[in-house]
Amino acid sequence: MKFNQLRRLLFTILVITAALVLTFTFSACDTDDRESDVVPHEHEAGEWEITVEPTCTAEGARVQKCTICEAEMTTETIDATGHIAGSWTVTKEATCTVAGEQVQKCSSCGEVVATEELSMTEHVSGEWKTVVAASCTSEGSRKKACAVCSKELATEIVPMHPNTVNQSEIPATCLNTGLTSGSYCPDCNTVFVEQTVIPIADHAWVTDAAISATCEHEGLTQGRHCSVCNLVQLPQEVIPKTDHNIVDVPAIKPTCTTTGKTAGTQCSMCKTYMVQPQLISALGHDIDYSIGGCTTCGYTFSASEMYTETLYYEDPYSWDPNGVPYPYSHEFEFTFSDTFKKAVNNNPTREVIVTITFYAKNDAGWKLHDIYLSNLEEGGEKYIIADGEQKLDSDVYTKVQKQFTINASLLQNGKMYLFVTHGMVLIGHNYYHLKNITLTAAFADAGQ
Repeated sequence: MKFNQLRRLLFTILVITAALVLTFTFSACDTDDRESDVVPHEHEAGEWEITVEPTCTAEGARVQKCTICEAEMTTETIDATGHIAGSWTVTKEATCTVAGEQVQKCSSCGEVVATEELSMTEHVSGEWKTVVAASCTSEGSRKKACAVCSKELATEIVPMHPNTVNQSEIPATCLNTGLTSGSYCPDCNTVFVEQTVIPIADHAWVTDAAISATCEHEGLTQGRHCSVCNLVQLPQEVIPKTDHNIVDVPAIKPTCTTTGKTAGTQCSMCKTYMVQPQLISALGHDIDYSIGGCTTCGYTFSASEMYTETLYYEDPYSWDPNGVPYPYSHEFEFTFSDTFKKAVNNNPTREVIVTITFYAKNDAGWKLHDIYLSNLEEGGEKYIIADGEQKLDSDVYTKVQKQFTINASLLQNGKMYLFVTHGMVLIGHNYYHLKNITLTAAFADAGQ
């Protein structure tokens, strides 16, 4: 009997304990969704989440949820942030007659958070203006007004003495004292502003740059003096001349065509010669005409050596209709240079190019007779230039040009002659009326 009672008691205790455990577990995770699949648990608080952002003037809100079941555990409000005051902005400028204003706005929402009055500014003093001019027998007056609003700011009596003299300031120097500015009346000698003495000023020291000595000039050390009174504080000392830097000047050998110089010595700094080089004349060519050149430098006469002469002739005569004959030919003589003569005399077989350019005009439009070149004054071999068929113009010079080659042996006498025959046949006689002749003859070594 006792055993059965004890067993019932133990069973009852177990049932009550189990009921209490279940009741406690389900009440710890309180939820309205009784059909949820979430395993019964204790809530675990997560981070706060802002649900409504606060503003300058309105509160916000935040909530804390269970990290397991998302159930809201706690909700609370967030205080309004309040306005953030920005910089002051002037909305109305203050003047000397009206106060101004400035405001301060919230930098977040732009609402005006403060207003402040700006004090009126000070009057801007203008120049004194004479009301009544003073004189030596009566006082005057003057006034000063605000330059902005024209309000009168001050008046004062102007003493007599209309001829007041203003004395400018005299700056002091290192030599003399100065004077402050002042004023006085020259009529009665009344001093309005007395001039006072300004003490002597300090010296204006400047540096005298050093000058290096050379072989031509002495030098100077650095010094110092006053630029106003020239007082020397640090005298410059003389630096003696330096010695010449003597170098050798090499000799220059003369050549056939260029001068030379003897050796000498010279200062490389001042270029003064200690031993003056002497000029050596050019040696001149050592000419061997058998080879047509210089035996020293190799110069040859292969290049053309020109001999050119220009002659001008104007006929002094005019045609005589009565048939009086005049000379109808003219002779021009060419004399060659010594060098040219030596060149042809030592090489008689070489050739010489001759170019004759002849310009002439005639009032009557006549023709030229024969023009020829000869190596002899009378006779000799002729080289025809014009054949008598060349008609002359009366306004423009007619050009006749001829070039030919002759043997140098024909020039060995050193002269050539040009014969010009011009005119026409009239009444059985030869007459000419040639107004102008200009001719150029060029003789050139053919370079053989």
